[in-house]
Amino acid sequence: ILDAADFIKFTVIRPLPGLELSNERVGVQGVQPAPPLPDQPQPAL
Repeated sequence: ILDAADFIKFTVIRPLPGLELSNERVGVQGVQPAPPLPDQPQPAL
């Protein structure tokens, strides 16, 4: 049970680092002048 709780906490705190990195890269490249909006709905925190 404790392992499951730790796993849930980890997924909630950092759902998918890849999505955050990809969003930041899109913003850095300047593909969109406005703040980049995620193409896919991000998981609710």
